[in-house]
Amino acid sequence: MSKTPLRITVLSTTLCVMGIILTRTVAPVPHPIAPTYARLSPSLATSSRLAGASPSMVVPVINPQSFLLCLQQSDIIVAGTVRSVAGDQKVVQQIHGHHFQGHERQATLELQTIYRGVGIADKSITFHYFEPEEYMGYDQLQAGAVRLYFLKTDREKRITPSNPYCISFPVLEQRPELQDLTSPTEAVEVELLHNLQQGSERIIVESLKVLWKSQRVIEVCKTQLAHHESFAVRAAALAYRIRYQDKDALDDAIATIKEVKNTHVLQANGTLQKQIIQTISLAIPDMAAVIQPPQAKQLLHLRVPGMEREPGAEYTGIEGAIGEILRRFAVGEVKRQDTAKFAPVAIELLKSGENIDARYAAFQMLSNLRNLDGPSIFEFAGNIQRYVKEYSDWWVKEGNRKYGNHG
Repeated sequence: MSKTPLRITVLSTTLCVMGIILTRTVAPVPHPIAPTYARLSPSLATSSRLAGASPSMVVPVINPQSFLLCLQQSDIIVAGTVRSVAGDQKVVQQIHGHHFQGHERQATLELQTIYRGVGIADKSITFHYFEPEEYMGYDQLQAGAVRLYFLKTDREKRITPSNPYCISFPVLEQRPELQDLTSPTEAVEVELLHNLQQGSERIIVESLKVLWKSQRVIEVCKTQLAHHESFAVRAAALAYRIRYQDKDALDDAIATIKEVKNTHVLQANGTLQKQIIQTISLAIPDMAAVIQPPQAKQLLHLRVPGMEREPGAEYTGIEGAIGEILRRFAVGEVKRQDTAKFAPVAIELLKSGENIDARYAAFQMLSNLRNLDGPSIFEFAGNIQRYVKEYSDWWVKEGNRKYGNHG
């Protein structure tokens, strides 16, 4: 989806997104919009994470839940520097049922990194935003500010804030522990890693589903999160690595699925076991360009009986993952010179699979090898035993001799 830099209306305050700015000289007071954040203690400014900061320094406090919401709701995520701020038109804006007096201003943002946002090719974006006159914790946007911005495209194709309260949080301002970093990109990733480490299991898992590619995050997934006490976190870390085709991610995924199947606690909790396997399986097709036949065969042998027949298993089951890879081979979506080496996996899936979509994908790939035009999935499903027998006979007479030494 193309996104062209257009008019943006934002509320540039860091109260309810990532950069909640508090000072030790201003006591929090209740506010109708953000009662939860209004109760934050000033002692946060003296946490061990910010040891050495001046007592009067303005200190950003990261909130993992707010960051997760921004990740989930934003079509555009960019880091950049405010080049100029202009405009002073007085307006009244309604936010979540409350009316605020303020000013509509204009700012030009010089982009340094585009984390998310297909179609943004310009080096700068000019946007309009709402600046309230009275708002606890309001962080005034000024020229030179280095920030991370969360945006989305509305129904009128305008770029707007993904959160009604604000679009940005500081990444290098008033952050002594980040001053030695060379760019806003590095600072954002450092904050991101801290956010992952401090978040709950749910926040870590959900954040990894929607995060952009980051080598720092991949390394944390391979080290710290790979040994997390929560199997759900470990599965999400593996899925993240697979999604961005990290080396050894598939082998680690195979080892984890084996462990999950052999762990007594998870054997007793079938729902959790299924969720973990589904999380990994959902990402496996992203490795279609690099997966090797032995890996596909190992995965196929790790199927859980009955799981592949459940609704949605064509996307979340191991058979569904292998079937999707074979489908991409069959239709030319993934072009490889060695797809014939997956014939043993395909014939096994066709003969012993439980998921009809996965079996049909295997059938399609084998039909390509035989230079045959296969039937529709509806005809295949209605006559599956006939097609399985036909292809099994072909495999015994001809297919195994040609392709069987690759499995």
